[in-house]
Amino acid sequence: MPLFHRCLKVDPSSVELEKGFSRDVRSIGHLGTGDLELTINEEGDIDKAKPLIEMAYKNIGG
Repeated sequence: MPLFHRCLKVDPSSVELEKGFSRDVRSIGHLGTGDLELTINEEGDIDKAKPLIEMAYKNIGG
């Protein structure tokens, strides 16, 4: 069971998607404002998510 999910304001086509970790949610209904959903399953996923979270932070308001 995942620890948590987050939708980020990042264009999914600008990053390499990884099954079980990141997915494009542009064409499905979802909660949140972003088009890239991250699934954090273990502590190591947090390190992989950091650059994407920083990218989303830079996209705020754009």
